[in-house]
Amino acid sequence: AKSIIPFHHDLLTFMKDVRLEEHILTSMRMITFMKLHYKDWFRTYTAAKPDPYKSLLRLCQGFAQRYNFSQRVPTHTKLAELEMTRIRDEFSATFWNKYNERPLSDIFNADETAVYYDMPPGKIWAEIGKSAKVDVSQ
Repeated sequence: AKSIIPFHHDLLTFMKDVRLEEHILTSMRMITFMKLHYKDWFRTYTAAKPDPYKSLLRLCQGFAQRYNFSQRVPTHTKLAELEMTRIRDEFSATFWNKYNERPLSDIFNADETAVYYDMPPGKIWAEIGKSAKVDVSQ
């Protein structure tokens, strides 16, 4: 079947790049991409619709779902996932270098620090099976 979006490869690449960098991906961001990079197509598509806004939202929702994105509530992080993994690995190496002689039964986690998350409002598009984290800069 022929796609109604002739630039579907570019749109999908844009969506994956946005999420790879843990930025917020919404239908409005997808519409903005279309409006900026495919002006002629955008004008033609919206001119033929009685309610262009609703039509564009439905188009984006269907496109996202077709390419294995689902609407999720974003989780907010202060550091990128790769940076958090690096910090965890460094801590783990330091810990085990210091306590490697101890039997495992002598080691227990007594950390009772509460963790609070600021939840960004609304929903975002995230690939199924992948993180819904977003960076703090947005």
